[in-house]
Amino acid sequence: MSTHARPSPLALLRRRTLDPRTPVLGRQAVSSVTDTDAAARRPEFAVLSALVHDAGEQGAAIAAAVPPALRDLDEERGRQGAQTHGITRRSPS
Repeated sequence: MSTHARPSPLALLRRRTLDPRTPVLGRQAVSSVTDTDAAARRPEFAVLSALVHDAGEQGAAIAAAVPPALRDLDEERGRQGAQTHGITRRSPS
């Protein structure tokens, strides 16, 4: 039996080791996707790229590559992505 007590989760929070402002995924880890063809091949990655690089030098160019990629998604792939993220589609009224 160990003589050292494990710190409680609250004690860890008090130490500020878990800071919600700390980036988990930085710009250096995600490529910039500015090419619409590349965005169309991997639209999820294009969206991630736009989110990560929004304040960077190429933010506008990266963001511009996303809408055409999303517009061309087939219905099934869009449905799968929505289900994965708990999004439901509403019927037009």
